[in-house]
Amino acid sequence: MSDDDQKFRYEGKDADVVWDGSLCIHVGECGRAANELFVGGRQPWCQPDLVGIDEVIDVVSRCPTGALSIERKDGGGATESAAGRNTVHVANNGPLYVQGDLDVDGVGDDQPAVAHRAALCRCGASKNKPFCDGQHAQIGFEAD
Repeated sequence: MSDDDQKFRYEGKDADVVWDGSLCIHVGECGRAANELFVGGRQPWCQPDLVGIDEVIDVVSRCPTGALSIERKDGGGATESAAGRNTVHVANNGPLYVQGDLDVDGVGDDQPAVAHRAALCRCGASKNKPFCDGQHAQIGFEAD
C-alpha cells in the first residue's frame, strides 16, 4: 500500500525514524513534543540524535496514524507493543483512530507501526483506503 517515494528515513546513531507520507494526515502530535526531535521548518525536520532513544520511542509512538516508525540499531529490543486492549476513537468530522493489536488487510511489512495504530477512513472519500488521507476536510465531511 505504501509508496516508496513517500517514505523518508531520518538516520540516527541508535535508531532511524521513518516517516510514511502515505499514512500521514498531519495531526501534528510529533511537533508538539517538548524536545528537539521534530522541528517544523528545520532541515532535516527530524533529527533522532538530538534526543535520547527513550524520547524517540515516546514521541514516535504518539503518532496516531502509524506514519512514524522506528528502526533500532542499538540492540535495545522492541520499540512498540500493542496496547492491552484494542480501542477506537471516533474523531469529530474525521477518521477512526484505532490502537491495539491490529491486523489491517493490505498492510505491508514496510508499514510496521500500522500493527499498533492507524487512522482509518470514515468519510468514504480517501484515495488510500482503508486509511484516512485527509479527504474528509476537502469534502466537508461532518459527523459527530
